[in-house]
Amino acid sequence: MMYQSTIFRSLLIMVMLGSLALIARPDKPAAVPAEFKSGITQAVQLYFELEKTVFDADLEQAAAKAKELSQAVAAVSTEGLNEELQAEWKEQAQKIREATGRLSSPEEADSLRGEFLNISNAFIDILKHFGPLDKPVYLYHCPMAMNTGGHWLSKDKDIANPYLGKEMSGCGTLVETYEAQN
Repeated sequence: MMYQSTIFRSLLIMVMLGSLALIARPDKPAAVPAEFKSGITQAVQLYFELEKTVFDADLEQAAAKAKELSQAVAAVSTEGLNEELQAEWKEQAQKIREATGRLSSPEEADSLRGEFLNISNAFIDILKHFGPLDKPVYLYHCPMAMNTGGHWLSKDKDIANPYLGKEMSGCGTLVETYEAQN
């Protein structure tokens, strides 16, 4: 009986600590320096340009845009970020640089779209952690992307699914809108 009571107490403490962790996690993205926000904004703009090349399945232009995006991400200044935010940025930036590196010579549209999925996931995490930009950004989901489903960001409210391209450009649903920061 005492053993069960100890297990129950342990579980209760774990649940309480888990609840505290959820409470301590901010509902809003972190406040970041203007220079960092500017760097993210430039990188997201290049992401949108890459998105267009993915939609068009333009392998040559996608490789060029991927290189520009990688350079922009590498140039983002993390000065003024605390250690936790720097670590989060470095993790997502590394994912983007790895995926853009694999796009230096994509052989087919499917590999292009697969890497774009990795890049999209990293940018979605970036927006969740570091906040809105000066213009709204739309998060979409396609259940058929890459056979397992995938998300992407768009600057336009109209759906233009980069994973399925012109064949099924309207496939997708709006999941969330990241409102512009005023």
